Amino acid sequence: EDDVRPLLGGPLVVAVDNVDAISGGAGELVAALVVDDEDKLRETLDKVPGAEAVTYVDDGVLVAAESPDVLSLARGRAEAGEGLDPAAVDDALSELPDEALLKVYADLDNGVLELPELSGLTDTPWFDRLTTLGATLSFDDSRMNADAFVTAEGAAPTELPLIPDTGES
Repeated sequence: EDDVRPLLGGPLVVAVDNVDAISGGAGELVAALVVDDEDKLRETLDKVPGAEAVTYVDDGVLVAAESPDVLSLARGRAEAGEGLDPAAVDDALSELPDEALLKVYADLDNGVLELPELSGLTDTPWFDRLTTLGATLSFDDSRMNADAFVTAEGAAPTELPLIPDTGES
């Protein structure tokens, strides 16, 4: 209550190097949490045995990884300016509700997204042209709303599974 709760409320970003990592398969997770009170964060981390091996704090952001090696790789990418591009995330989410509880951004590596749940879509011509996904989950009274926005570079209108630029999808 006194250690963790004061650190919550800022944006949390979770990155995976492989989609399988989300469901506990092969791959590594790295998380970054923006906090208002960096001193409180450092005080709390001092209470966690071994935290220094899998976390670091930089400018009000806690970065945590599953292993010291993954943390080192993530830190190296960040220091080299090769981390997540905030402008790309903003672009992918720009058409979606601002006040959503959950926001998801995915760089689809030029259409390479292999999930068993999507196997029926992988045969469509536009699937290989997908580049980014933005999705949100929000609540309005007793309703849950899910919205998504995908970009597909080089796809002809006739290749799309939905009619583009309509509000009815």
